[in-house]
Amino acid sequence: MGFDMQEALSLKRIFILLLVCLFGVHFMAQEDTLVLGVFPQRNEEITFKLYSPFTSYLSKKMGRNIRLDISKDFDSFWYKMENDLFDIVHCNGYQYLVAHKKYNFHLLGVIKRHGRTTMTGTIIVRKDSGINSIADLQGKEIVFGGGLESSRCGIIAKKLLLDGGLSPQHYRNKFALSPPNAALAVYLQQVDAAGISDDMLESDFILRRMDLSQIRVLARGQQYIHLPWACSNRVDPELRASIQAILLSMNENPEGREALNTANYDAIVFADDSDFNSFREAVFQVNGEHY
Repeated sequence: MGFDMQEALSLKRIFILLLVCLFGVHFMAQEDTLVLGVFPQRNEEITFKLYSPFTSYLSKKMGRNIRLDISKDFDSFWYKMENDLFDIVHCNGYQYLVAHKKYNFHLLGVIKRHGRTTMTGTIIVRKDSGINSIADLQGKEIVFGGGLESSRCGIIAKKLLLDGGLSPQHYRNKFALSPPNAALAVYLQQVDAAGISDDMLESDFILRRMDLSQIRVLARGQQYIHLPWACSNRVDPELRASIQAILLSMNENPEGREALNTANYDAIVFADDSDFNSFREAVFQVNGEHY
């Protein structure tokens, strides 16, 4: 009987040890996994194709698992940002400013695309629309891709309209799911005008679907620093520095260049938070927010 009791206790200890090991490994795996979030400029399928090689490269270089998290729309992406569910994030300028001030996200770098580290917003119309100036947009329907939180299609475009003498009550707002869809809506004559970034008209999505000879750039804004990559404050400073070093050197490595090319980038380059100051001023002018 004593032997049976000892055996039972031994088996119980082994069982508990196995549970500890199994759950310990599970928790360690979760802890070792970094979540990389990408804001939804495009639909989920395209975003996955563009950023999967990028994620794999970063994971390989860091020697740890990185999970690519794709959001279906700007609202779900922003919910994850607010709740600090991303370790590494690629977002737009407005989202970075808010995350930096409210949640202490750290800037890792900005993208370089088509040889440029800056971008701007534009207002586009069809050439056959009869719209030849900002003033002609009074009472018209203007679409912005992704809503006001999209720095390219919301804030910069609305600043262009304000600078041209049109406040929001002078035109009708409409929001597309993404910036490319906003441009397409103009081409298909579903709306009168769209606020998009200047490099959107160079994207493969647009070039395959639109005859740009039918499109007029009605207004173009000043240049602002390009799209940022940032890191949660939860990430250890040493690990954050390692992530930044890998990102900034991707274009020096054949595999890194391939991943960058798939995402339509030339490189990720160093930037300082102060490089966003001119955009901070635009945000304040449009919606009165201080970041």
